[in-house]
Amino acid sequence: LDSTAAKLNEELKELKDLLKHLSKELDFLKASGGAGSGGGASAPPDVVIQITNKIEKLEIKIGNLENELNSMRRAKNQTVSMPQAPISSGPSIDASKFEALEHKVGQLEGDFKKFNNEIVKEIKNHQDQINGKVDFPQLEELKDFLLGKIDELLRGFKQFADKNETK
Repeated sequence: LDSTAAKLNEELKELKDLLKHLSKELDFLKASGGAGSGGGASAPPDVVIQITNKIEKLEIKIGNLENELNSMRRAKNQTVSMPQAPISSGPSIDASKFEALEHKVGQLEGDFKKFNNEIVKEIKNHQDQINGKVDFPQLEELKDFLLGKIDELLRGFKQFADKNETK
């Protein structure tokens, strides 16, 4: 019983840490979408909303898991103060509750892995979009080139006679 509760507690801690990490990545995605692109295209709003909704759902699932784990601990504390049951009767807490909790933890781990893969894919896509944009030195070079061409055109037009001079 203690080892199962400790295992569930450790898995719950790992899930919380992963949730914090994914939330930080989402914040980075939101922040870099507006600041890094100079007002250009950023992460699509619907993707950010979907990611935020998934984080909220996972937070709710973790809260439910914490509540169940705490209720199991309270139930264990109650059984300790009671007289000891005969050895042949088995554990005082239903094993199906532990199995259900382990199943829920497994589902949460799967959800987190899927969610993590989605976040990584979105961040990579966002980074690819940022890398595909023209940087400032390239724009300066293009500006200088175009100004040079305009200057050449103006010098070329000066070779032709002015309309007022030909009258």
